[in-house]
Amino acid sequence: ENIQSRVTLFVNRGTVAGVTNFSAVQFPSSLNPVDLEIGDVSGDAVPDFAVGARSNGEGGVATGKVYVFSGVDGAVLYEILGEREWDLLGSALAAVDDVDGDGVADFLAGAPRRDQAKKPGRADLHSGANGQRIARFEATANYTQLGAALASAPDLDLLAEHNWQGL
Repeated sequence: ENIQSRVTLFVNRGTVAGVTNFSAVQFPSSLNPVDLEIGDVSGDAVPDFAVGARSNGEGGVATGKVYVFSGVDGAVLYEILGEREWDLLGSALAAVDDVDGDGVADFLAGAPRRDQAKKPGRADLHSGANGQRIARFEATANYTQLGAALASAPDLDLLAEHNWQGL
């Protein structure tokens, strides 16, 4: 296999005797991986990470998939598959605070196409603990590609309480 057709993500597994120990997880580069540290979702005090593989075709053409990996050993904790062809789930990822109150940080996953012809897009809010969908944000206008880029923001109400000086 051509080595340039693969993408390798290196997971920092800590330092042993002064040497940083990494494990590697490989994906075909055709999956267009996007990676994101999402905090400790497995309860082992080591940050875990999500990888969006928007071109994954397991559920049909370009349904996309999000993988959540252990930061300790790179093992797959869970996977979320796109729902329909051309979803491109995992095109963008964003870590957010604990929205569902279970003590584990959650994350957003973008699916900017949702419909190949009209491209309205969506962003799904997922539980960091198990990947269950908490909420869905869908575009109502065509060609918006909601979910192509995502970012989290601080709690503005909380910042206002502190006179915008940070926490």
